[in-house]
Amino acid sequence: MSALDMSDALDPMYMDPFTVIRRPEQVVNGRTVVNPQTVKGLWGTFCSASPADLATLGDARVFERAFSIVTKAHLKGAEVGYQPDLVVWLGSQYVVARVEPYPHLGSGFFQVIAVSTTSQEPAL
Repeated sequence: MSALDMSDALDPMYMDPFTVIRRPEQVVNGRTVVNPQTVKGLWGTFCSASPADLATLGDARVFERAFSIVTKAHLKGAEVGYQPDLVVWLGSQYVVARVEPYPHLGSGFFQVIAVSTTSQEPAL
């Protein structure tokens, strides 16, 4: 088996900065209250989600604009006490649909599938 060189994914030339809006929620007087917190200064490698990545999403989400992000930042999907994180990249927001460990680059990396929150993205 040949060894794959994944070091390009860590090259700053291929990485983009992004911001995360973490959305912890709690129930207060019978209502859900979300207290968003912004986390800046994160870096990751963005690419279009593959057909295999899209197949893990529900049928209704296959036609949405989705990205795969490889990052050291541990983002949150739908978890108890949290709404899924929002990734802000190039002026657009993407909701985290799935987070998995990504050991191909070593310990501490994650592959995140994030789906657009709007039906049309602004021109770059």
